[in-house]
Amino acid sequence: MSSAGNSDSPSKQGPLLMAGLALLLVGVVAAIVMVIQRAPTAGTQGGGGPIPEGPPPAAVFATAVQTSTAQDESIVTGTLRAVSRADIAAHEAESVIEVFADEGDQVKKGAKLVQLDKRRTIAQLAEAKAQLQSAAKLVSQREAELKRANSDLEMKQGLLSDKAISKSEFLDAERELAVADAQAEAAKQAVAEAESRIELMEIRRKDLEISAPFSGVIAERHVEIGEWVNTGESVMTLVSVDPVEAWLSVPERYLGDVSAKPDAIQVRLSSSGEIFTPTLVSIVPDVEPTSQLFTVVATLENKKGNLAAGQSITGIVPVGKDEPHYSFPVDALVRSRMGDFVFVVDASGEGPMPAARQVPVAVNFERFGMAFVRAKDASLSKDDRVVIEGNDRLMPGQPLMVQEKGEPKGPMPKL
Repeated sequence: MSSAGNSDSPSKQGPLLMAGLALLLVGVVAAIVMVIQRAPTAGTQGGGGPIPEGPPPAAVFATAVQTSTAQDESIVTGTLRAVSRADIAAHEAESVIEVFADEGDQVKKGAKLVQLDKRRTIAQLAEAKAQLQSAAKLVSQREAELKRANSDLEMKQGLLSDKAISKSEFLDAERELAVADAQAEAAKQAVAEAESRIELMEIRRKDLEISAPFSGVIAERHVEIGEWVNTGESVMTLVSVDPVEAWLSVPERYLGDVSAKPDAIQVRLSSSGEIFTPTLVSIVPDVEPTSQLFTVVATLENKKGNLAAGQSITGIVPVGKDEPHYSFPVDALVRSRMGDFVFVVDASGEGPMPAARQVPVAVNFERFGMAFVRAKDASLSKDDRVVIEGNDRLMPGQPLMVQEKGEPKGPMPKL
């Protein structure tokens, strides 16, 4: 009996437990409903006042729009080249007897580089001078003969008038005068020929001393003492040092816009970062068909000699028109599929706080963290302030708590 009573007890307690849980759930629901009923309705605050409509104020940083006359720039690459590079050739075929310069030597214009054997030329020059002396003496002889023939003709002309000689003798005198005149002229031509030969031999003698045609550095030496060099064969390679030329490759779309003002272009040496301003700029209007690039040649001073042909460079080439622009930090830009825009701090509203006004912009170019917008195409004004921080989730018309950021000081950096 006792065990049977114990087995019936759990079956009686189960329904009682379920009923208690149900009552507890009903009580919780009722309490929630009462809390909701006692809560303030939409449009009122706890004190019964109206809740402000729209998004809450946003804390942002803003800066003033700058005005300046600016020009777009294209960053291009290129290399340095020597203004002059020459393979200095021998003008005469001779053997090398002396070399005065080696690779890396700096030489001045006119400095002697190589001496070729000049013994044969000196001997030929002496021969030509002897021939000149002989020709000069022959001229004196022929001029004396011409003078005698001329006197003889004058004398026989008088005798012919007196009929003291025959006509044949007079004609013989004329013939002798003509022969004497021709021989005198031939002697003079022989003198001129000898003088020309001497001049040629002097030139050949000087050509045996091979000199530098311009100042520069010996890049390569091609001969040694004792070697035979033929006419036109290179003996040394000379490269000019100061100035040098920066050859910049510029896209062909800028062909009509590139400025040739030297002070507008900046050239940076890739290895050291040193910046140079050209003294002369030339535009080569010849577009390479494959790369669609044309060349701008900038001449750079190299008095320190720290520039060398073949070095890699980077240049900033001004393109387009130099015209008024509005500029502001790139952080102010908000980019979307509908286009770029900025938020302007608008204090012209009725509210106690300035609001965010969305202004679309068409950026002409960006440089050094600044965006440039043509003033004539912009919806901005010089008195506007643009939001540069906190603009990522702004909504048009949203109240703003603005903190100012100062304008950048000093000129913009180059390169």
